[in-house]
Amino acid sequence: MNLLKDRIFYLLFLACFSLLVTNFIQLNYISNCQLAAKDGQPKVNLNETYSSRTERLIFHTTEQHRIKDLDKRKVKFSSVLNTLPHTAEDSNYDPDLEITNNRNSSLVIGISTVKREISYLFDTLNSIFSAIEYDKDYSDQILIILSIAEFDDAKFVNETIDRLLATYKKHVHSGLLDVIQPAKNFYPNLNDLSMKRDYVFNDSIQRIKWRRKQNYDVSYLMNYAKDRGVYYLQLEDDILSQYNFVSEIFKFVQKSNNDLESRWKMIEFSPLGFIGKLFRTKDLPIFISMFLWFSEYKPLDLIHNYVFDIIACDPSKNIKLCKPNLMKVKIEYKPSLFQHIGLKSSLKGKIQKLKDKKFVHKIPIKKHLNPDATLSTSLKFYQGHTFNKLYFGIDYCWINEGTGNDNIIINFKEKFLLKGYIIKSGASLHPEDKIPINSTLEIKLFENQNKSKSKNLYQTEDEYLQIDRMESDSGEMIKNLNQSFWYDIKSLRLKIPNFTANKWILIYEFGVF
Repeated sequence: MNLLKDRIFYLLFLACFSLLVTNFIQLNYISNCQLAAKDGQPKVNLNETYSSRTERLIFHTTEQHRIKDLDKRKVKFSSVLNTLPHTAEDSNYDPDLEITNNRNSSLVIGISTVKREISYLFDTLNSIFSAIEYDKDYSDQILIILSIAEFDDAKFVNETIDRLLATYKKHVHSGLLDVIQPAKNFYPNLNDLSMKRDYVFNDSIQRIKWRRKQNYDVSYLMNYAKDRGVYYLQLEDDILSQYNFVSEIFKFVQKSNNDLESRWKMIEFSPLGFIGKLFRTKDLPIFISMFLWFSEYKPLDLIHNYVFDIIACDPSKNIKLCKPNLMKVKIEYKPSLFQHIGLKSSLKGKIQKLKDKKFVHKIPIKKHLNPDATLSTSLKFYQGHTFNKLYFGIDYCWINEGTGNDNIIINFKEKFLLKGYIIKSGASLHPEDKIPINSTLEIKLFENQNKSKSKNLYQTEDEYLQIDRMESDSGEMIKNLNQSFWYDIKSLRLKIPNFTANKWILIYEFGVF
């Protein structure tokens, strides 16, 4: 019995001694760490286990250990690339092709294009560049990035690039236009045999591939553009723009930024699909992630709306109660600045009749303070769009009938010193309606004027002197005359020798000064 009591006492003694030693070590450790905290090191979490504290103590022993173990202990958040089965954050996704001057801007306009049965790309670009020319004060604040997201037809890509460089040479050289081809290894296997028919929209496998690739096309373009500007505008390759869309966007963005009630994440300059959607570039990553994560399930023009639902809506309440909040984060601009013109979709066999019924295309009119004059012509005009209205800054001029050898004659009521002129024809909606090649601009001098300086000018039988000829299909005559060639004139004539009824003429700017 005594032996048993001795054993029990011994065991209790060992337990108490162990507890005492443990408490002593803990108190000593805490004291040391509190002293360390005064020197700038982190305080200890008293709820840690002994094992974790020992590791923590080693971690804070020296700066060398701190640096050595930092990467092991850093909390890491995976980027969207690490969450997709075919991509990795450390892979190279630079463009397969890139033509750039590395220009940064306030507004980046992104357009993605692919091969399609009927291409609207150059009509789209002509419309955009015409608008930028109209609002040329903003041209230095704009960058257009065109992404050719075609991988199955190298000939198409090369021919498109050649035509872009030939047609828009000055825009490429100035840095206004960048051209890229996305990295092919960024895309998933779109021919995956395990892909199943959509059970939400009942879309075919072919349509799922098409819309999924669109999500990747736009995501890549957005990611490429996000560090190149402050704002990003998404357009498509088959749209028509209003002639003043550039200045309207800049003014409306400024107004929205000044609105204290606004918390906008997107401004919608067209209600159609994903056309005319403007974002701050700093907000693009969240949309890129959503487009990529859910590319198998929804097209991007539906996915982006879920972002606003998350930001602005309480799912437990009626959707109608959400509308005021939605209007603060997703602002609509009216009337829209862009119209969809593509009839044949990039999806083979799909006819796209989507139109904005409230879109009214405005033809630009540049007003000039032209001198008082009487006007005459042999031409006929469409729906009252006469040259008289153009000359006095009221309307554009649209010619639809002529004799084949026609004139527009301006007889000035007083002697007029001609120093220069500007004539522009064709418009984004009717780019082919230009003043034809070989048309001439002619003047008749005022009497008793020294004609020696005009001796090298071609003179017609009725004593008009030819000062300009349309040599190309630009549709423009623009010139500031050297002072030594300023003329006192009494008449100006635009001669159109080869007008045909199947090629109308739309003149939207006419100024003499």
